[in-house]
Amino acid sequence: MKCNNLFPAVLLSAFLASCSVGKEIKLIKENQLTAKESKYQCFVKLNDGTLNPYQKLSIKRPPMVFEYLQGDGKKINLKANEIQAFQTEDYYAERVYDQKNIVIGKLPFYELFATRIRNGKIELFMITEMIYYGSDKRYTKNYFVRKGSSEKLQPLSAPVLHKLVEDNPELDKNFKNYYSDRSQFKGAMKVLDVYNK
Repeated sequence: MKCNNLFPAVLLSAFLASCSVGKEIKLIKENQLTAKESKYQCFVKLNDGTLNPYQKLSIKRPPMVFEYLQGDGKKINLKANEIQAFQTEDYYAERVYDQKNIVIGKLPFYELFATRIRNGKIELFMITEMIYYGSDKRYTKNYFVRKGSSEKLQPLSAPVLHKLVEDNPELDKNFKNYYSDRSQFKGAMKVLDVYNK
Protein backbone atom coordinates (compact mmCIF):
# COMPACT_ATOMS: atom_id res chain seq x y z
CA MET A 1 0.00 0.00 0.00
CA LYS A 2 2.78 2.43 0.82
CA CYS A 3 4.23 2.02 -2.70
CA ASN A 4 0.96 3.29 -4.19
CA ASN A 5 1.27 6.50 -2.18
CA LEU A 6 4.92 6.91 -3.07
CA PHE A 7 4.47 6.69 -6.86
CA PRO A 8 2.56 10.02 -7.29
CA ALA A 9 5.15 11.76 -5.11
CA VAL A 10 7.98 10.44 -7.28
CA LEU A 11 6.16 11.57 -10.45
CA LEU A 12 5.54 15.02 -9.02
CA SER A 13 9.18 15.33 -7.95
CA ALA A 14 10.40 14.33 -11.45
CA PHE A 15 7.99 16.80 -13.07
CA LEU A 16 9.12 19.68 -10.84
CA ALA A 17 12.78 18.86 -11.49
CA SER A 18 12.21 18.92 -15.26
CA CYS A 19 10.45 22.31 -14.98
CA SER A 20 13.43 23.69 -13.05
CA VAL A 21 15.87 22.48 -15.73
CA GLY A 22 13.64 23.96 -18.46
CA LYS A 23 13.66 27.37 -16.73
CA GLU A 24 17.46 27.26 -16.39
CA ILE A 25 17.90 26.45 -20.10
CA LYS A 26 15.56 29.30 -21.06
CA LEU A 27 17.47 31.70 -18.80
CA ILE A 28 20.81 30.61 -20.31
CA LYS A 29 19.52 31.18 -23.87
CA GLU A 30 18.20 34.65 -22.96
CA ASN A 31 21.52 35.57 -21.35
CA GLN A 32 23.50 34.31 -24.35
CA LEU A 33 21.69 36.82 -26.57
CA THR A 34 22.43 39.76 -24.26
CA ALA A 35 26.08 38.71 -23.77
CA LYS A 36 26.99 39.08 -27.45
CA GLU A 37 29.47 41.63 -28.78
CA SER A 38 27.51 44.59 -30.11
CA LYS A 39 29.95 45.92 -32.71
CA TYR A 40 29.26 43.22 -35.33
CA GLN A 41 26.30 40.93 -35.95
CA CYS A 42 28.45 37.87 -36.74
CA PHE A 43 32.20 37.32 -36.94
CA VAL A 44 35.15 34.96 -36.58
CA LYS A 45 38.08 36.29 -34.55
CA LEU A 46 41.45 34.70 -35.29
CA ASN A 47 44.30 34.28 -32.79
CA ASP A 48 46.19 37.23 -34.25
CA GLY A 49 43.20 39.50 -33.51
CA THR A 50 41.92 39.66 -37.09
CA LEU A 51 38.16 39.99 -37.12
CA ASN A 52 36.32 38.57 -40.13
CA PRO A 53 32.75 39.95 -40.11
CA TYR A 54 29.82 38.13 -41.70
CA GLN A 55 26.16 38.91 -42.28
CA LYS A 56 25.29 35.34 -41.22
CA LEU A 57 27.37 32.77 -39.37
CA SER A 58 26.25 29.36 -38.27
CA ILE A 59 27.48 25.92 -37.30
CA LYS A 60 26.45 23.31 -39.84
CA ARG A 61 25.90 19.76 -38.66
CA PRO A 62 25.11 17.67 -41.75
CA PRO A 63 24.51 13.94 -41.20
CA MET A 64 27.53 11.68 -41.62
CA VAL A 65 29.86 14.69 -42.04
CA PHE A 66 31.81 16.65 -39.42
CA GLU A 67 30.33 19.97 -38.36
CA TYR A 68 31.80 23.23 -39.64
CA LEU A 69 31.35 27.01 -39.55
CA GLN A 70 29.51 28.57 -42.46
CA GLY A 71 29.77 32.31 -43.11
CA ASP A 72 27.46 34.01 -45.62
CA GLY A 73 26.62 30.65 -47.21
CA LYS A 74 30.23 29.44 -47.61
CA LYS A 75 32.15 26.87 -45.59
CA ILE A 76 34.95 28.44 -43.52
CA ASN A 77 38.06 26.26 -43.69
CA LEU A 78 39.96 26.95 -40.48
CA LYS A 79 41.53 24.78 -37.80
CA ALA A 80 39.99 25.18 -34.37
CA ASN A 81 43.32 26.31 -32.93
CA GLU A 82 43.32 29.24 -35.40
CA ILE A 83 40.06 30.64 -34.01
CA GLN A 84 40.00 32.61 -30.78
CA ALA A 85 36.26 33.36 -30.83
CA PHE A 86 33.21 33.57 -33.05
CA GLN A 87 29.75 35.05 -32.86
CA THR A 88 26.58 33.77 -34.50
CA GLU A 89 23.21 35.51 -34.49
CA ASP A 90 22.44 33.72 -31.21
CA TYR A 91 25.62 33.74 -29.09
CA TYR A 92 29.28 34.67 -28.62
CA ALA A 93 31.68 31.74 -28.13
CA GLU A 94 35.34 31.62 -27.16
CA ARG A 95 37.81 28.75 -27.43
CA VAL A 96 38.45 27.23 -24.04
CA TYR A 97 40.66 24.30 -24.94
CA ASP A 98 43.82 24.35 -27.03
CA GLN A 99 44.16 21.26 -29.16
CA LYS A 100 46.83 21.30 -31.83
CA ASN A 101 46.01 20.58 -35.44
CA ILE A 102 42.34 19.82 -34.90
CA VAL A 103 40.40 20.78 -37.99
CA ILE A 104 36.96 22.16 -37.17
CA GLY A 105 34.66 19.22 -37.44
CA LYS A 106 37.00 16.63 -35.93
CA LEU A 107 35.48 17.42 -32.52
CA PRO A 108 32.11 19.07 -31.89
CA PHE A 109 32.13 22.80 -31.23
CA TYR A 110 30.54 22.32 -27.83
CA GLU A 111 33.70 20.54 -26.69
CA LEU A 112 36.08 23.32 -27.76
CA PHE A 113 34.21 26.62 -27.42
CA ALA A 114 32.34 28.05 -24.43
CA THR A 115 29.42 30.41 -24.94
CA ARG A 116 29.30 33.62 -22.94
CA ILE A 117 26.16 33.83 -20.85
CA ARG A 118 26.96 36.95 -18.82
CA ASN A 119 29.16 39.91 -19.60
CA GLY A 120 30.26 42.80 -17.43
CA LYS A 121 33.20 43.35 -15.08
CA ILE A 122 33.20 39.57 -14.58
CA GLU A 123 32.11 37.37 -17.47
CA LEU A 124 30.52 33.92 -17.19
CA PHE A 125 30.93 31.24 -19.88
CA MET A 126 29.42 27.77 -20.28
CA ILE A 127 30.62 24.73 -22.20
CA THR A 128 28.78 21.48 -22.77
CA GLU A 129 31.04 18.45 -22.63
CA MET A 130 30.34 14.83 -23.45
CA ILE A 131 31.38 12.24 -20.86
CA TYR A 132 31.43 8.54 -21.64
CA TYR A 133 30.38 5.92 -19.09
CA GLY A 134 31.29 2.71 -20.91
CA SER A 135 29.11 2.72 -24.00
CA ASP A 136 26.75 5.34 -22.52
CA LYS A 137 27.39 9.04 -23.07
CA ARG A 138 26.12 11.98 -21.07
CA TYR A 139 26.40 15.73 -21.43
CA THR A 140 27.52 17.97 -18.63
CA LYS A 141 27.74 21.75 -18.34
CA ASN A 142 30.92 23.34 -17.07
CA TYR A 143 31.26 27.02 -16.28
CA PHE A 144 34.19 29.42 -16.61
CA VAL A 145 34.72 32.97 -15.34
CA ARG A 146 37.12 35.82 -15.89
CA LYS A 147 37.54 39.36 -14.72
CA GLY A 148 38.30 41.63 -17.66
CA SER A 149 38.13 40.57 -21.28
CA SER A 150 41.91 40.20 -21.61
CA GLU A 151 42.23 37.60 -18.83
CA LYS A 152 42.24 33.84 -19.31
CA LEU A 153 39.08 31.86 -18.55
CA GLN A 154 39.19 29.95 -15.26
CA PRO A 155 36.96 27.03 -14.26
CA LEU A 156 34.18 28.27 -11.99
CA SER A 157 34.41 27.31 -8.33
CA ALA A 158 33.51 29.03 -5.08
CA PRO A 159 37.16 29.93 -4.24
CA VAL A 160 37.87 31.29 -7.75
CA LEU A 161 34.72 33.44 -7.86
CA HIS A 162 35.20 34.65 -4.27
CA LYS A 163 38.75 35.79 -5.12
CA LEU A 164 37.45 37.69 -8.18
CA VAL A 165 34.86 39.61 -6.11
CA GLU A 166 36.90 40.26 -2.96
CA ASP A 167 37.25 43.94 -3.94
CA ASN A 168 33.49 44.29 -3.27
CA PRO A 169 33.11 44.48 0.55
CA GLU A 170 29.47 43.30 0.57
CA LEU A 171 30.18 40.22 -1.55
CA ASP A 172 33.47 39.46 0.19
CA LYS A 173 31.77 39.45 3.60
CA ASN A 174 28.54 37.65 2.59
CA PHE A 175 29.74 35.46 -0.28
CA LYS A 176 28.14 32.27 1.07
CA ASN A 177 24.75 33.98 1.19
CA TYR A 178 24.92 34.55 -2.58
CA TYR A 179 26.79 31.55 -3.95
CA SER A 180 25.74 27.93 -3.61
CA ASP A 181 27.59 24.90 -4.97
CA ARG A 182 24.25 23.15 -5.49
CA SER A 183 23.68 25.17 -8.65
CA GLN A 184 26.84 26.79 -9.95
CA PHE A 185 24.89 28.67 -12.61
CA LYS A 186 22.31 30.19 -10.26
CA GLY A 187 24.91 30.96 -7.60
CA ALA A 188 27.24 32.64 -10.07
CA MET A 189 24.37 34.65 -11.55
CA LYS A 190 23.40 35.95 -8.09
CA VAL A 191 26.98 37.01 -7.38
CA LEU A 192 27.39 38.64 -10.80
CA ASP A 193 24.06 40.46 -10.49
CA VAL A 194 25.50 42.26 -7.46
CA TYR A 195 29.09 42.65 -8.68
CA ASN A 196 28.38 43.77 -12.26
CA LYS A 197 25.92 46.55 -11.28
